[in-house]
Amino acid sequence: MRNGQIKQLVNVLQAYLNGKTIQYYDVDYRFKIAHPGERNFNNKWVDVDEDHLFRPDFYDYRVKPEPKYRPFKDADECWQEMLKHQPFGWVKEKGDKLSYELLACVSENDEAPISFAVYGSVGMGIIDRPSIEFNEMFNAFTFADSAPFGVKEEV
Repeated sequence: MRNGQIKQLVNVLQAYLNGKTIQYYDVDYRFKIAHPGERNFNNKWVDVDEDHLFRPDFYDYRVKPEPKYRPFKDADECWQEMLKHQPFGWVKEKGDKLSYELLACVSENDEAPISFAVYGSVGMGIIDRPSIEFNEMFNAFTFADSAPFGVKEEV
């Protein structure tokens, strides 16, 4: 085993001790027999469970990547994602646990190519916010269910 492999395995095991989810490649042994020395494990990562025996001689390990999100590209993409979150249309500012705001408008126009109008707030009284763009909303808000206000990208 090489030093780089040992360091990587130590980092993975430390992450495991810290409560992170660890994954290993599900090895396609038929491929390995037919193509010795080539790396092909079907690109299928499997979460390690409590019964898993760490076997660095058989598996490659990694810390499960965190999902990545990006701002919405248009109003339709935003609308489709909003339908998945309850209560519908409600968002909250990041770091603010007591204030929820209702999106009154999701639109695309010439003045603000992609913008939001936030109607009001629960906990702070009625407020009127100026329209802001998707990337600003993405950086400042989450859905009311605490999911990022954006689209999940495949890892």
